[in-house]
Amino acid sequence: GIVVEVTFFTSQYSDSQWSLSPMKATNNIQGVGAGTWDIFLRGTDAVLTSRQEAMVRKIVEELNAFDNVYYEIANEPGGALTNLAGVDTWHGRMIQAVIDAEALLPKKHLIASEEVWYGLPDRPTVSIANSHYIPWLHTAGELDRKYALNKVVAIDETAILDWPREPATPTTARVEAWELLVGGGGIYNSLSTGYTPTNEVAAGATNTNTFHGYLKILREFIYSFNFTKMKPDLSVITGGVPSGGRARA
Repeated sequence: GIVVEVTFFTSQYSDSQWSLSPMKATNNIQGVGAGTWDIFLRGTDAVLTSRQEAMVRKIVEELNAFDNVYYEIANEPGGALTNLAGVDTWHGRMIQAVIDAEALLPKKHLIASEEVWYGLPDRPTVSIANSHYIPWLHTAGELDRKYALNKVVAIDETAILDWPREPATPTTARVEAWELLVGGGGIYNSLSTGYTPTNEVAAGATNTNTFHGYLKILREFIYSFNFTKMKPDLSVITGGVPSGGRARA
């Protein structure tokens, strides 16, 4: 009953993160990936790109037997890049690597692409339109625009509890989860720093435990009817929305 998002790559953001990558030349015996951090998701290094494609194919082949996974090409593909040239083309090559790897395999899996900076999910080969955080989806009506793509709308990075860098309360996180799903979203993939391999019951993580209780209520509500057959309809709301507030139905 658990669905897993497998993310192949992430933006490197800076040299400090790139210095840890096995695909940086100083970290592999082949000397592949000799450029700076900003080449990683842009396809400008042909040898590096071919290694990335090989990695994607290998992962897809190994996981083909599982029917509870879907693939995201890259987390925050724009990252800290000031020049996005090549990122879209690179994405297309990695998507094609998934399609080619599965061509002769029994199972076919959904492909997700994140749209934080540009329109990658508009591709017909992308089935899941990923985003981070509901507040961003409010910008220029993005949640409604994504729904109109007729794809699964997903948030795979959410309000994070028990993390000092970006503190959130169970209440604010609950609003984010409810608004996405009642607004037509299909995947709410909650981040949590409260649970770790050595702390599986989130001991001391009061906010996280409270919030997961809230998510259980949301899950039971959504599964109490066939929500996949429903569509957003704001015409039922005729008033009562306070100034600065939002309503979904």
